Amino acid sequence: MKYIKLISVLIAGLICQIKLASGQSDYRYLNIEVKSVLGPIKSAELHFFKLQKTFHARDGKISVNVPSDFYIIGISAPKYKSKEIYVQLLRDTTMQVVLQSIDGSFVIEEVDVAGRNSNKVKTFQSDIETMDASSVERLPSLLGEKDIIRAIQLLPGITANVEGSSEMNVRGGSPDQNLILMDGVPLYNSSHLFGMYSSFNPLIVSGATVYKGAFPSSYGGKLSSVIDVKTRDPRLDKVAGDIDLGITSVKGTLDIPLIDGKSSIMIAGRRTFYDLLSKTFSQGESELVNFYSANLSWKFRPDPKNNFGLNIFAEGDYMGLKEHDWGSRISEVKKSQKAGSLSWTRIISEKMTNSALLWFSNYAADLTEEKRIPNSLSYRYQFQAPIRDIGFKNTLSWQVDTGWNIIGGIEYGYHSFEAGKFHGDEDGENFNHLSYRRLIAHELSTFFSGKWKSGPLQLEAGLRNNFYRTDRETYISLEPRLNGYYGVSEETALKWGYARMTQPVHRLMNSGLGMPLDIFMSSSEFTAPQQAHIFSIGMAKNYYLGRDLYTFSGDAFYKKMNKIISFSDGYDTRSVIYNANGGAFRADNILDALTIGEGKSLGVEIMAEKKTGSLNGWLSYTWSKTDNRYDDLNEGHWFSALQDRRHVLNLFANINITRRWHFSLTYMFLSGQPVNIPAYIFPSMEIGADNGVVISDTHYMYGYEGRNSSRMKDFHKVDINTGIKYTMGNAKGQVNIGLYNALNRRNASFYYLGKTQEDKSPVVKSVSMFPLMPSISFRLQF
Repeated sequence: MKYIKLISVLIAGLICQIKLASGQSDYRYLNIEVKSVLGPIKSAELHFFKLQKTFHARDGKISVNVPSDFYIIGISAPKYKSKEIYVQLLRDTTMQVVLQSIDGSFVIEEVDVAGRNSNKVKTFQSDIETMDASSVERLPSLLGEKDIIRAIQLLPGITANVEGSSEMNVRGGSPDQNLILMDGVPLYNSSHLFGMYSSFNPLIVSGATVYKGAFPSSYGGKLSSVIDVKTRDPRLDKVAGDIDLGITSVKGTLDIPLIDGKSSIMIAGRRTFYDLLSKTFSQGESELVNFYSANLSWKFRPDPKNNFGLNIFAEGDYMGLKEHDWGSRISEVKKSQKAGSLSWTRIISEKMTNSALLWFSNYAADLTEEKRIPNSLSYRYQFQAPIRDIGFKNTLSWQVDTGWNIIGGIEYGYHSFEAGKFHGDEDGENFNHLSYRRLIAHELSTFFSGKWKSGPLQLEAGLRNNFYRTDRETYISLEPRLNGYYGVSEETALKWGYARMTQPVHRLMNSGLGMPLDIFMSSSEFTAPQQAHIFSIGMAKNYYLGRDLYTFSGDAFYKKMNKIISFSDGYDTRSVIYNANGGAFRADNILDALTIGEGKSLGVEIMAEKKTGSLNGWLSYTWSKTDNRYDDLNEGHWFSALQDRRHVLNLFANINITRRWHFSLTYMFLSGQPVNIPAYIFPSMEIGADNGVVISDTHYMYGYEGRNSSRMKDFHKVDINTGIKYTMGNAKGQVNIGLYNALNRRNASFYYLGKTQEDKSPVVKSVSMFPLMPSISFRLQF
């Protein structure tokens, strides 16, 4: 309730600002050239929705004199894919718009300044990857879900934590070292149902930018990556809807204009069917899993210089096992996340822009285990680990001149952690235990960067100063950032970078058996922020082969990490929970179950991409090596980290068979993941009936050669997908049919110690969780 009151006050204040921001309109010239990769498109038409006027280009060029305002312009031409561009017309402007032919692959979304050579690699950056919604739409899906996070996992240097998971390892980092943003708001939980789905509704995602190193100074708080996901703006011109029905979930959106050309809202939702199917077919025992997510987006552009936005996001997960044959047994995990943001972007002048963002988030994980059986032990255990944040960020950008740009800002975050509340009853006796005290933290960061350009050379230097304070400890971290770019030619470029990163919030991940549960905890007087130094260098080259554009790039990186955190041997989140009530492992609090260490990772990434033509896609290869060392693990020696995938190969290919029908394929190879299994097994010695020593046929001893000294089998997977577009009156849609793991390869998800069927002797066995799985989904846009 207090968040709602705060948002209400801010909205009232912004309305006052809006009234002050209104001004007089005047006229500006807009010159647009419409072209393809082959040259000007002579038959192009431009429709200004706000003016309700259509203009015809002459030899691909058009010049109009219209009022200074914000415009949505629809551009179309025979044999070319139509598109919309958004223009804030503040001064006389000249632009180029590139359309893709119907039988081509990627629609080039950027609007370029006239005179730019399309073969230049001016935008190449060695540590940054981008993924747009049109690329994701062509990828094969898992159970009908086309997920942008799973698409990102096909890029070099990035792998899934485990098969089918949206959790990621980036350049040797663990999943807890990734900063996941939705429209600038950090998310503590970015996945659903054991990681099978990400938190992002595919229907509202416009694209994502992934920073793998050399981070801009405006980002901080994590060591390995920043994944900045942007949702699309609501449509301003008309009411529109989008529905997607798959075999496991349904999702939809609705866009409603409020003020023509100025304000609109978008409502979106998503839900799975798993629990409904389980209830239908279960008898006596039921495994229930489901999740939902909801988004509300409001945009308001009162004039060309002001842009306001309100975004609200809520999601929830439920995973449970219920038995009711005799008495009742219940094990369940509930996760919920709520977030909201209020943004204001103000164009102060032609050279200066200010962006302000106010946000809040509330994440909670709740584990419950209950047993109620007559004449037997009865109990209810409940563990909760909530975290609440309120934050503010303001960024000022100043384009001093054509070769000099300055960005500066401030960011504040208030964090409330409750890392372990364990309470319930046992045989009628209530108990209440706190695994770690409630902790309040204040985080204040200032950042500054300058970008200088002269000819083919471009340098960017920045500094982020992070001040993190709890009631008992204060940490101050200086984080320098340096990026360099040199255009060797119009087709070839070099890029290098360095960044120092710190991470004050830790995520303890459950690697044990039973229900999955993660715990977030703050740095304190016992646990300092994690640190990393990241170095990278890369190059890229563009060239045409006939009419097709190809891009080749290569990167090398080295990352040194300090003060990273892991559970000690014998502990995980469950052992922490049950330490107060007769658990197998006892720890007075969470801190006693942790160990501090260091890590290092180095690697090389290579990527080849074909961007145009009816056949398009990319091929990427990554070689990397990641090691960790902890004082309390492996006798203090270095060992291979769980995320050490030595070789990773990804292939994505898409072919547009006709203007309505496309076919795509992905192939993924990952070398075996390190795993800690016995190197040898032998029977134990026991005292027999005559007090003699005998060899046991039921008890065994296990020997290890070192932590993570073994590796799982190599991973191979092929996914295929075909999409067919259709029209239904004024509506349009698409049917997608796919096969996940089309070759039905039994890739190992995890190993365990089992027994042979012959003599019941122990043996290491593997479990494969994702066989060949067909999927189908129906999408309708109106």
